[in-house]
Amino acid sequence: MITKLTNPVTRETFAHVMNGKYRGKQLIVTLCPPDVLEIRIKGTRQTFHVPIGACLNLAMIIESAHLYSEAKSLYEQKKKAGFKNLRRPKKSQYPFSKMYFKSL
Repeated sequence: MITKLTNPVTRETFAHVMNGKYRGKQLIVTLCPPDVLEIRIKGTRQTFHVPIGACLNLAMIIESAHLYSEAKSLYEQKKKAGFKNLRRPKKSQYPFSKMYFKSL
């Protein structure tokens, strides 16, 4: 049984900042009650707030791009091997408008 998020839950992650003056510092993640993910660098006060729904949309985009690249490479291998009557893989639809995708 899953409990509802009523209080903020904070955890230290294994992820590190990869560039900038905070390189090597760990990330602190907080799940806040109105379905918001709060991320900050350990030792700083600046926080970044992201709606959990936006995280899901970004994960869907990344996963569909990964699946498309796999299907495309498989298509190119088969085409190189001489298979006929192959269908070129189609790019998946974005879960929201392209204008928002370009802003990411």
